Amino acid sequence: MARIIDSMDLAKFGEGVTSCNKCKKLIAFNRKEIFLDLSYGPGDGEESVKCPQCNSVLHIVEFHATEHM
Repeated sequence: MARIIDSMDLAKFGEGVTSCNKCKKLIAFNRKEIFLDLSYGPGDGEESVKCPQCNSVLHIVEFHATEHM
């Protein structure tokens, strides 16, 4: 589950960090918590997580993908 962190807390290895524009909290999340918000973005939507404080949808601007050959 996504969690709220403060500036002194470090995100665990493999977690992403973003901030909520609505409640101004720092949010740490892992890759399993990301969902595709199809109602946002050009065509295909955008990767997003939910803020555990205010339940707003936070859009992750960068797309992180790993390709395996």
